[in-house]
Amino acid sequence: MSSQWVPYAVHDFARRFERNGINVDKSEVLRKNKIWVTCQTDDDLPYVLRYAGDDMLVIGTDYGHNDTSSEILALRKLKEDGAVPAHVVKKILDDNARTLYGL
Repeated sequence: MSSQWVPYAVHDFARRFERNGINVDKSEVLRKNKIWVTCQTDDDLPYVLRYAGDDMLVIGTDYGHNDTSSEILALRKLKEDGAVPAHVVKKILDDNARTLYGL
């Protein structure tokens, strides 16, 4: 599942509150509402991270079948891509999943 929907949803959420004079920190919406989102390596992660923050994104690599969304080397690709800082990649690939699953 792609995370490309996050910027639209968070922006729309914030606009609705801001019309009523309530300021919303867009980068905190997912964390404050405990919304976890899976991302894919071909998502525009720098753009998504502006709205999602770096605490609530995880990557799905548990595909056990031939599926067009499966990417066996997803972990390596995300690390080597360079579009996202290394400490954020570590959160997406490791720290966030540990938090999500209570490990």
